[in-house]
Amino acid sequence: MNEGKNLLKYYLFKNKLSTAVASPYLPKTVFSGSLSGSSLIQAVCKGSTITSSDCLAVLENLNIVIAENLSQGRTVNLGFVNFKPTVKGSFSSPAEPFSSEKHQIKVSVSAAGDLVRRVNLNASTARITAVKAEPIITSWANLSLEGIESFLVGHLVEFRGAKLKFTKTDTNQGIFFVRSDGTEIRATEYSGIGGNAIGCKIPEGLEPGESVSVEARALFGSVIRTGKFDDLILIQ
Repeated sequence: MNEGKNLLKYYLFKNKLSTAVASPYLPKTVFSGSLSGSSLIQAVCKGSTITSSDCLAVLENLNIVIAENLSQGRTVNLGFVNFKPTVKGSFSSPAEPFSSEKHQIKVSVSAAGDLVRRVNLNASTARITAVKAEPIITSWANLSLEGIESFLVGHLVEFRGAKLKFTKTDTNQGIFFVRSDGTEIRATEYSGIGGNAIGCKIPEGLEPGESVSVEARALFGSVIRTGKFDDLILIQ
């Protein structure tokens, strides 16, 4: 195992596919978190004369320009990442026209060679034991005030991660805000419940100035398991 600040963790699982003879075990990467758009902008602007607003405007324009060119059938090469428009689906005959019911336009994204080389130079790897299935919260964003990293009662926020999906009608599952004394408040209003993201309103009852931990609880088999966000959240 290589120790280092830039560490990629992975575990091995048994290969049950037809390739198992040649590759009995396969690696599964364990992500340590995610970088939100606002955090990315702050990191890019740090130590320069570029403001966060300037950087955000450039990224928004970049998104528009990339979409326009992909829509016109062009590939887009940014030097570190490549975008390519593709048509997907099956056609029953050479004369069958494109139909949105059977066919789709997709965008494939691939890292350029230089970026891959940089990651390989910077990163070390560490093999860990298999990860137990449980919710994982890696980041959050305020959807009521885009770009503002504040946590206010009544605002709509999105928690991102993995294995987050739960049964909304089960009050033992969902997003919970836990105070230092152990009392907790469950979010009851949800805008979206998915495996990788949950949108919810910050519930009433939380007081400005208090710090709470955020937990995601979901049913795995017959057991409810809990995933906890690493940092305490300050209610403002």
